[in-house]
Amino acid sequence: MPVNSRAAGGGRVLAICLNPALDITYEVDVLRRGTTHRVRRVHMRAGGKAVNVARVLQGLGVPVVVAGFAAGATGRRLAAELAQAGCETRWVWVEGETRRCLAVFEQRVAQATEFNEPGPEISPAAWEEFVSSFAEWVRRDDFAAVVFSGSLPPGLPEDAYARLIRLARSAGLRTVLDTSGEALQHGLVAAPDLIKPNLGELEELMARTGRGALVPGGWGCRAGRSERPVPPECRPLNGEGTCAASLSGPPAPCDRAATQPLPFEEEILAGGAGGASPRLQEVRRAAEALRGAGPAAVVISMGAGGVVAVTPAGTWWAHGPAVRGNPVGAGDALVAGLVHGALRGWAWPECLAHAVAVAAVTLASPVAGRFEADAYASLRPQVRVVDLSPEG
Repeated sequence: MPVNSRAAGGGRVLAICLNPALDITYEVDVLRRGTTHRVRRVHMRAGGKAVNVARVLQGLGVPVVVAGFAAGATGRRLAAELAQAGCETRWVWVEGETRRCLAVFEQRVAQATEFNEPGPEISPAAWEEFVSSFAEWVRRDDFAAVVFSGSLPPGLPEDAYARLIRLARSAGLRTVLDTSGEALQHGLVAAPDLIKPNLGELEELMARTGRGALVPGGWGCRAGRSERPVPPECRPLNGEGTCAASLSGPPAPCDRAATQPLPFEEEILAGGAGGASPRLQEVRRAAEALRGAGPAAVVISMGAGGVVAVTPAGTWWAHGPAVRGNPVGAGDALVAGLVHGALRGWAWPECLAHAVAVAAVTLASPVAGRFEADAYASLRPQVRVVDLSPEG
């Protein structure tokens, strides 16, 4: 996947973590409401989605810088931990306390329940300080790509990511967005090179943008207008194919052939490995409609169901072996794998297989962001990539 000249020179990745956290993981046998639990193990480490991405990129040998807001004793602990791990950080310090996020991992059923604090209130002055610093970083430093990942802390405008994406694009950098809700909707129309929603976020976003809403009985056209997107330049993340179609016209029509909500992971896998499952094709059609709203490429993460990628070079479904473990941070590892593959210049199918294997590796870890090379070497040959393009 050829990228720009900065990437070809081995430039660094800037990971934007506007709402970092101290991640606390409790391991229990099974979670039961209204009862007392004996915690088997406790894990505490610096977290937040972009921090998880940065950790995996470091494990893959990619130099990375983490930037965002930090506050209080928890913020100082995060800064010290990341510095000790050899990760460069750039913080704007604010009043209050950096948030804590608790995940309770049930070993018996291999699932996690998360409790995420909102984070400190960010003042308009602190936000403008960060924007000013960010604009300087993307112009001055040798970054090849910027990853915007995670929720927005209280006080920030919903278009915060959109504003930063436009600054990064104006400096010629590749941009990846992984967030949800209104932050994703606004970021979408800033035309990032790649977005990575999961199935739930895809459903919500399709409704928000007016590209199609999941209603009882199936897909239906949604009344109202969506914000007009900014047309992307002809420079998709992997440098292949052409840019997305012009976005000056009305939204793409809803797919009236789809008659059911988007599938669960089990329904996707039940369709077999050929990629022709009607349920899987519904995800493809939804991702294609979403790509028409601005981003150059859309990768939909579906947990055990793998990923569907709609790109300028084609459309694929990539899936690997079933891996039991802690799912927290697997989507962040997927983003890291996609960025790493792009920086290495790999074609989309190879990049997707790599990213799926990287995500699967992190499932085996009790904490997010841990990459094991030996496990990757075992899992990578088991990932299959299926062409979903109409001509494929």
